[in-house]
Amino acid sequence: MDVEDTAPEARSTQFESAWSAFDDATRAAERMASTWNDLVATDLFRTNVHVDDDGNGRVDVLIDEYEGHRLRNLEVHTRAFIDALMTSAREALRATEQIVSGPLGPPQVEHLPLFGAESEFLAFVESGALSGLRPDQIQLIEQFQPYYWADVIEPARQRFGAVVTRLYSLATPTQPEARPLVAFWVQSAVPTLEVDPPAVVTQLRIYPDGVLVDWHLVATFHVPPGTSPQCTPSIAIDPILNTEPWPESPDENMSVQCRQLLRAVDEFIVAFERSVGLRAPLNDGYFRLIPTEDDPLWARVDTTDNPDVEAGLAGSDIGLATYRSGDDLIMLVQRPDGVYGRIVPMAVDLDPAVNRGAAAENASRDSVVQWGLPDFVFNPETVQRGSATREVGDGTIICGGRGLAVQVKARTNATTTDDRERTWIAKKSKEGARQASGSVRTVQRRPVAHTNARRRSINIDGNVIQWVGVVIIDHDTPPDNVSAYSETVPIPYVVILRREWDFLFDQLRSTTAVVDYLHRIAGHLVAPGKHATHYYELALADERTPPDFERSGIPTCLNDPELRTSRPTLPLEPASAADEYGVRMYRQILEDIAESRRVGDEADRLFVLHLLDKLYVAERAVVGRLLLTNMSKAPRVDIGTTRWDFRRYLLGETDLHLAYAVCNHFTDRHRYAFKLWGMLRHHEWITHLEPDRRSDATTVAVMLTPRHDKVRPWDTTLFAHFGERPLDDDELESMRRLWNNPQNFAPDVEVEADGKSNDQ
Repeated sequence: MDVEDTAPEARSTQFESAWSAFDDATRAAERMASTWNDLVATDLFRTNVHVDDDGNGRVDVLIDEYEGHRLRNLEVHTRAFIDALMTSAREALRATEQIVSGPLGPPQVEHLPLFGAESEFLAFVESGALSGLRPDQIQLIEQFQPYYWADVIEPARQRFGAVVTRLYSLATPTQPEARPLVAFWVQSAVPTLEVDPPAVVTQLRIYPDGVLVDWHLVATFHVPPGTSPQCTPSIAIDPILNTEPWPESPDENMSVQCRQLLRAVDEFIVAFERSVGLRAPLNDGYFRLIPTEDDPLWARVDTTDNPDVEAGLAGSDIGLATYRSGDDLIMLVQRPDGVYGRIVPMAVDLDPAVNRGAAAENASRDSVVQWGLPDFVFNPETVQRGSATREVGDGTIICGGRGLAVQVKARTNATTTDDRERTWIAKKSKEGARQASGSVRTVQRRPVAHTNARRRSINIDGNVIQWVGVVIIDHDTPPDNVSAYSETVPIPYVVILRREWDFLFDQLRSTTAVVDYLHRIAGHLVAPGKHATHYYELALADERTPPDFERSGIPTCLNDPELRTSRPTLPLEPASAADEYGVRMYRQILEDIAESRRVGDEADRLFVLHLLDKLYVAERAVVGRLLLTNMSKAPRVDIGTTRWDFRRYLLGETDLHLAYAVCNHFTDRHRYAFKLWGMLRHHEWITHLEPDRRSDATTVAVMLTPRHDKVRPWDTTLFAHFGERPLDDDELESMRRLWNNPQNFAPDVEVEADGKSNDQ
């Protein structure tokens, strides 16, 4: 038998036992072929012609009862072939598990799992038997399940499906001792029957090709009673493996079937070598490091020919001025090395197919979705009050314990008279503020179910939320110096142009940051049209305020001066200016968590998203870039090494601990190890807090692991740890042995991998 060369020079030493068993299977297949060649010259088969008293006859081919013992050696070699194939596949899985999860425990795979039904395979996976393998590797195993190929229509896939089904049937026989492993395929039968004249053979029926185990019916016929015909069978008989699917062509004999099985298992081993980096990938990976995209929106401005600008800057205590040129609003800032300007863009265009009021409401919510997160913005709801139906706001935004009750007022036919437009804006601002206050009262009477922009329903209890009203003015040419506030409105509120609303979300790229900012300025009575200026006044003040590390609330033992960083609450540069890809990466992590399979209450997911959204605006691009960088480095480790890269933040003035990790593998074992890491770091942190602070202390830990199947670029894993969780001595010792033992770390692991915090 011609067995294809499996390129031993390309084999990895890590898979040596798998390749050794594969070679055993190859030699067993060669012995099968040699044994069959020796049997060809024997009288193994005979033809039997039988005619009953009515002249009904049949032609059978069968294994001669005196020659059948000659098949014993063929059976022995076939059993050795099948056993070696399965051993080879099993050893490939064990080698893979050792490489992927060896640092976390010994291999658990006992055999190549083969199942006839998807439900059986999924139940096996859920049992944890493959917990040491990555999801993409489990998907590889699934491709060797017969059910996986049941509905394919492409001929090449159907052929591979037939090979997989044959492997399954051979490895999981229903009656292993009662059924021989080798059978024979009877084909191309053209029997000739001769009788003495005047008798003739009639009703000759030749049966299709089929399998011969003990006997096989070749043909039936009729002759006159008492006639004894002579038969020349003209039959081709080839050995085959005794399992379905049966051959579809004359060439599909035992030799071909063995070669197909060997080729399939060869590719199985190669695929798993490739999955752990021992062979070149079939295509490029996802994580080529993207260069930092620096897109500074502040540009150097020459003001020598514009004395008004110079006068405005000179008259500002903080070196800030605004300049209008047509529809453009330009912010100017005096810096030590010159004057810099930035254009505040116009509001996003409205949908012309919708009336302006509704279009402005939609656009205002869409800004939150585009630059913030859709989970935090809720659509208007209607409630029944007696016989009346009332709408709860034009939009509601909630981040943790803070909320915005939003009203949008759109001017459809603006006049050219500034005073009339000021009157309209003032009137609509106060009207919107009262409506926002009414919306708050509605959700304070009883919880109201709201649907967010991700189409998920959340019950909102207005009594546990601190509210600020927001009135968004949509106006093409708003005048200056508008008096928009009233002392009679019972809640604090902010009146803001839609252009400025868009500016805040584009500037901060965080719903939580925008909500916090609007709560911060709710008592400042900032006129619509002045918000960009007011923002930069506060941002400059934040920048010039020295950090107060003494009030940070971080325990002294964790407050390493070399790791302390101070960021202004409000950045001068937009969140995306330094590194657009880094900001997008951080946003994508939040999207992954928001879109993940629901395992608990939706309100809990929303709260965790809010905590991650609290990361300082200026630090989001840093974290996103760091995670991209670490994922590009993740595969570049020695085979059998698990690489972990960590970044931790202890946020000042709040008991929040955010942790980010990248690991080069994702299995149930790695997931559990990361959970233990988070529990240990949370325990170590809160142990140093004052007792009355521990119950509110929260750790949110996110782990990214590169995927290898092109379904998506990475997996995202999240654990949140709240308050105190008693850990007994054995649990702590086990965690410390895994995560605080220097012997567990390879010399080239990043410094962060020892769990040392980068604290803020």
